[in-house]
Amino acid sequence: AEDVPLFLSLIGDLFPGLQAEKATFPEIEAAMRKSATEHNLQYDKAPGWASKCIQLLETYYVRHGIGVVGPTGAGKTTMMETLAAGLSAIDVKHVLLRMNPKAITAPQMFGKMDPTTGDWTDGVFAVLWRKGTKAKNQNTWIVLDGPVDAIWIENLNTVLDD
Repeated sequence: AEDVPLFLSLIGDLFPGLQAEKATFPEIEAAMRKSATEHNLQYDKAPGWASKCIQLLETYYVRHGIGVVGPTGAGKTTMMETLAAGLSAIDVKHVLLRMNPKAITAPQMFGKMDPTTGDWTDGVFAVLWRKGTKAKNQNTWIVLDGPVDAIWIENLNTVLDD
């Protein structure tokens, strides 16, 4: 947020006289507001949090892997659920599948090959990925909910790059 004025200043220097318009999503915001109200949340009284919902939406439109990090209780899960509900209300259904990557080992998370038989056993992430890709008429978000660890995040980055 503190880098926004610097960014806008740079844009102003590069394109004098051009005013960058802030993207708005009135239909999605209204659906998120309705979902938040149904869950006893005060969407309009938390403009910072609502702004994060919109930032997540904008990121979702341009990325296939997103990291949402912050302290426990900051509203990350509620933000994702509210956005998914808003998108589901105006577009195709959005489903969140969750796992805690710190609760299992890397082979349990991604899968492993039996060296003796050559048989592959899917890990939890692979099972969720397959379930999400097979689901018709819905968008599936696989949420890795738990503390960030350098090892599993690097493994996941490798999977997403491939």
